[in-house]
Amino acid sequence: FILFDTGFREIKKLVHGNASGFSALEVKPNVLLIGPHYNQKTLHWLDLNTDNFTEFNTGKYTHLNYVVVNQIAKNRENRIVLCTRNGVFFCDEKYNVVEEWNNRSSAKVIIPSQNINYFYHDPDGSYWLASGDKGMIHVFPKTGKYILYNMDNGFPNNTINLITPDKS
Repeated sequence: FILFDTGFREIKKLVHGNASGFSALEVKPNVLLIGPHYNQKTLHWLDLNTDNFTEFNTGKYTHLNYVVVNQIAKNRENRIVLCTRNGVFFCDEKYNVVEEWNNRSSAKVIIPSQNINYFYHDPDGSYWLASGDKGMIHVFPKTGKYILYNMDNGFPNNTINLITPDKS
């Protein structure tokens, strides 16, 4: 397992069995939350000071296990957001998973795709989700409604990998 900084310079080499991270976020100084890649059980905590590598507790959200985590980031409310192949998951300030958005009936917000690659939290409180199969999803969490933008709206395909705000 090799950690790189944003300039792709190696900063730490670790050996932790069969672990491979797909995405990571430094949630507090020298502590990373690392998302699993293919066939990995769950997210992990990595303490860079001690090299301690421990499993993240998904609580009742067991469908967060064995799923690729495409993005780990903080939203405008400083909550951790996990974009996965099983939807979007939100953590509270104690890093407990407390909410999910996907097409499961138990989800707080039902969206048309489980395969979410990336999110952007708009200043107006809405979320823009990049899905791997349905296009771009504009979610309004207060109402639970969404607008879907895809090939029917002129997109070349329905795979969206990244969303960034317009700079103009």
